[in-house]
Amino acid sequence: MIVREYYILDPQTKRIRGTINANTKKMAFRPDGTTWWLMEHVDGILDNNLWMDIEEEIVIASCYLDPDKEIEFKIKEGCEEEFDFFMKNGYHKPLSEKSTA
Repeated sequence: MIVREYYILDPQTKRIRGTINANTKKMAFRPDGTTWWLMEHVDGILDNNLWMDIEEEIVIASCYLDPDKEIEFKIKEGCEEEFDFFMKNGYHKPLSEKSTA
């Protein structure tokens, strides 16, 4: 069984608040209709599942980007024109910041 490390992030700072070792993270529904995160096979133990509030921000450790780390983003060679188009037209902004014109 493959066990992956997941991080629970603080919603404001995006810093790691806790870790969970589990096989899979799934969105699951309980009989009452509520939505939850289901962490399956925690610590590699079959059917050792953990139900977590859907509001929790849980990411796989290999996808975590440390907010304190200085990173210089690079554009793939040959994609500069496409990148400039997306930046100019606001595709990089959250929906709330995009212009409605």
